[in-house]
Amino acid sequence: MAYDGVENVSGAYGFFLDDFRWADMAALFAAKGHKQSAFAGYAIGPEAILGTAIACYGTTRAFRPVLSFHWRTQPVIHVSHDGRSANLRTRLFQPRTAIHPDDTPRDFYMGGLHTGMYPNDQAVLEDGTWRLWSLAVDEHYVAMQNWREGWAGVSPRPEGMRRGRVRC
Repeated sequence: MAYDGVENVSGAYGFFLDDFRWADMAALFAAKGHKQSAFAGYAIGPEAILGTAIACYGTTRAFRPVLSFHWRTQPVIHVSHDGRSANLRTRLFQPRTAIHPDDTPRDFYMGGLHTGMYPNDQAVLEDGTWRLWSLAVDEHYVAMQNWREGWAGVSPRPEGMRRGRVRC
């Protein structure tokens, strides 16, 4: 039951990110749980996690011209002996798509495929419900800028340019 509960909360996290459902995503975290994101920062507790997501990415929108899936695949889950906590490692498989990819700014989601790793996540059983305790993504391991150019379309990063993109 613990393994299934941890896998379910992990999958729900990715699905809520896909749809910008920040309140639902934040509710997956334990009362003192924490989340670290390269683009949004570090937050402790569901309210702070919700506030960080809204400040960085905006409110939920009914329609978005771009979509970045956050599929957390190949889970490796180690449940504690008492069945009340678990360590979790998943791979990020992130296909991206856009209705009009040629009109989408290059620093946003043009389409393509990105991957990463959630190497050291933790979950806890809190009041009978599995919740995320600690979550941080290590990205990008593999990235292609768009579907048309594939892997060959990724240009080398200019000398001195910071790694990653800051959106907030």
